[in-house]
Amino acid sequence: MYRTFLKKLVICITLVPLHSSVIGEPYSDLEKSTATPLTLASPNYQYAVHDVGNITLTVSNYGRWGVSYIGLKDCFTGEVCGAGSEFPKGSLILHLFQASLWVGGVINRDTAVSRGGWVSGWSDRSTAEEYFNTDFEPDPRPFGGIERRSIDQPASTSSERGVSNQDFIATYADTASLLPLNVKVSQKSYAWSSGIAADFVLFDISVENIGSEIINDAYIGISSRPEVSFSPDFPSERWSICGFLRKVSSPVGCGLIDTLNLMWGASTDGDPVAGEFTETVVCPDDCYRSSPDAHGYFFLDYPQGRQYQPTGLAYNWWAFVSDFPNIFGPQHREGYREFRDELVPSEPDLYHIMRNGEIDYDILYTASIGANNPIWLPPPQEDAELLSTRGAIYAPPNLISVGPFDIGPGSSVSTPFAFVCGRTFHTDPNNAENLPYSITAFYSNLDFSSLVQTATRAKWVYDNPGVDTDGDEYAGEFVVCNSDTIYHTGDGVPDWRAAMPPAPPAFWLEPVVNGIRVRFNGTRTENEPDLFSHLVDFEGYHVYIGLDRRASSMALAASYDRENFDKYVYTGHAGSAFDYTLFDPPYSPDSLRCLYGSAEDPCQDTLFNPLSFTRATPYLHPEFPDSIFYFVPHDHNASIYGVTTPFSKVYPDQPHPDLYHPDSIPAEAYTAEGYLKYYEYEFVFEDLLATVPYCINVTAFDFGQPDLQLKGLESSVTGGIKSAFPLTSSDAAAGGNAKVYVYPNPYRGDAGYRDLGFEGRMEDDRPDYRVRAINFGNLPPKCTIYIYSLDGDLVRKLDHDMDPSDPNCGHDSWNMITRNTQMVVSGLYYWVVESEDGSTQMGKLVIIM
Repeated sequence: MYRTFLKKLVICITLVPLHSSVIGEPYSDLEKSTATPLTLASPNYQYAVHDVGNITLTVSNYGRWGVSYIGLKDCFTGEVCGAGSEFPKGSLILHLFQASLWVGGVINRDTAVSRGGWVSGWSDRSTAEEYFNTDFEPDPRPFGGIERRSIDQPASTSSERGVSNQDFIATYADTASLLPLNVKVSQKSYAWSSGIAADFVLFDISVENIGSEIINDAYIGISSRPEVSFSPDFPSERWSICGFLRKVSSPVGCGLIDTLNLMWGASTDGDPVAGEFTETVVCPDDCYRSSPDAHGYFFLDYPQGRQYQPTGLAYNWWAFVSDFPNIFGPQHREGYREFRDELVPSEPDLYHIMRNGEIDYDILYTASIGANNPIWLPPPQEDAELLSTRGAIYAPPNLISVGPFDIGPGSSVSTPFAFVCGRTFHTDPNNAENLPYSITAFYSNLDFSSLVQTATRAKWVYDNPGVDTDGDEYAGEFVVCNSDTIYHTGDGVPDWRAAMPPAPPAFWLEPVVNGIRVRFNGTRTENEPDLFSHLVDFEGYHVYIGLDRRASSMALAASYDRENFDKYVYTGHAGSAFDYTLFDPPYSPDSLRCLYGSAEDPCQDTLFNPLSFTRATPYLHPEFPDSIFYFVPHDHNASIYGVTTPFSKVYPDQPHPDLYHPDSIPAEAYTAEGYLKYYEYEFVFEDLLATVPYCINVTAFDFGQPDLQLKGLESSVTGGIKSAFPLTSSDAAAGGNAKVYVYPNPYRGDAGYRDLGFEGRMEDDRPDYRVRAINFGNLPPKCTIYIYSLDGDLVRKLDHDMDPSDPNCGHDSWNMITRNTQMVVSGLYYWVVESEDGSTQMGKLVIIM
């Protein structure tokens, strides 16, 4: 459905250098490609990518997200936004064509619906005009940009810290549209990097009436177009299904039923390859990967700050049918409305969709709606069978909306909602054989549990269960199950807090001969309390290494685990069996010694050993005979540097910071980077190949909640990965004039370098000819590489300019494309490396294609 008024925006901008401000700068190939100069009156359209968790989701500052238009760039990094909505991160599996915000209402007698955009047809999918077909606009430049905050560091423009690891804040209004409601929208979106919150993005939308007239019977909606498929370049024409999930069994258990009201989308069959689901990219003709996961939207709460409780919740979908470009969507017999134009509906038509109160049946049930159905109008027969057999093509639009409520001048309503993803939604690669006649059998092979669990966690992060946020002695609803009190809701006051692992340590890579030195510092990691428990729950570190940045490629290489113990307390017995329960967080050896050591001076009792007290021979308290307990190591207790852990302290003689007054820690206690030396560690990878770039990461993990049988949370294995090449000689290590080397030499086009892992390890979506590379090693940090033919013609010039502190400053690569943007041909070539000081090295290079 196109809006009746199509604004055509022609915008252009000169890109500016990236800087550290938290207000994004505009980056867009659309802007660069137009000929008309940008004016200050142009809306400051921007995009930013949530990418810290398991999801990547592009958001904008005009009411649209999940956008996947080719060329859009992140306003903070300058990098192409990519798929727009990718899950799992790094899989190149797209989940949305796009999604947008709708706001509808009545001012006097005029009905209006303002939308962040909705491309309804397949035509003009790649036009800039269609991508800026929106009723919402940000302020003109230099204002209106997206703001970024994070709990990882204070916001640089104010005293406010972030809510999540990655907050994006945008403001936009509909005042420039043809029929405005005169509303201003504040959009906040939150993403977390790990733990229970890595599989969703939360939104907090506030709609303010900035006009002079009351908006009556307002509705707020989320429009989404699911398109779940492996799409390395652009949204594909795959088939999708969608539906609505009302009530579910709560992951808490205990017979609880939770009202979810979730709008979900998925591919029709999970895209099996050769009869099975595969995570491997199948190439080379048409790169392909299975996409068995699903996603969904739901309101976390009804709009706040309103005068009346909303009574209407609606879910509607549309699909393109046999007489394309016409569309079909379910409608009740009562309240049937004949649209004036299916492709370009009027404002009243759009408003009717938002307020019709219908909860449409799932798309696969279309064929089951017969001519005599008492509730639904029957669909065209040929369309019904197609929709129940294959779902819908071209990303069927969905809309979930809520209302009505009145918004007076100067008033606002807030509508929080969640975008969630669930894994392994499709469980049977052959499930499509059940369509269209065995819908029940088809649904029995769909697994909603991961999607439901993620949605429940999203609700808990929004409103923490069992937390009395406002201090009124109400902490939420609970059940008593198996003698345990379990809170399953919060107190109704939003918290926006997730259980998080410790912050990962700052770390640096230093290439050494045939190895890489990893130096890391845990000043913040080991001292920051947990948001929920308020305990410093740091437990240890992990160091990973891999040949690419995928989580599945990262291997655990070394660990450190604090020495601590779990205390199991005797709570009674049944028959001959004794029951012990874990109540407390882990205890350090010193704390146990002070509690249960010898009576004379327990803290100095060096003979006390927690492992002496087992379940068979428990500790009997001398003063309290009914106090019986035993101890077990909480984890590996690998904490002796150089003995039980391969880590070592960089400054082993540095005293603990507690020995100083917090306001008088001497300057010599800090590293050059400003961290406390006491928390500085190192680990060295040895026997590595100098021709291979290694991906390395250092993570931190906590001790979890043992009393709830919750394992510790670890910071992201893939977030913050760094890469480096080992050195080849002591000359390179000393920064001397090391001999430059080139590899592979000769380069053979038939050698299968990609299959051997020498090319394209981080670009598995590209064909072989796009990942070819000839590598140069032992380069000076700043130099120029020239490649000549035998006749002395310049084939390619490469400017190598890197910071000497960069671990990869000695390496560069040539993609085998000439300066005329052609693929190089077989032959003998010369290479010349010219340093800043004018010194040169040269050699020969053979290419056999």
